[in-house]
Amino acid sequence: MNSASATLSSTQRAWVTTFATAVTLLAVLVLGLIG
Repeated sequence: MNSASATLSSTQRAWVTTFATAVTLLAVLVLGLIG
């Protein structure tokens, strides 16, 4: 159960990192278009 939790945490961390990167790039693009 502990290992399963660790695996889930690792997967969630990967998704969060990908999502954060996408949001950051999108924010920069939007600011670039506005600015």
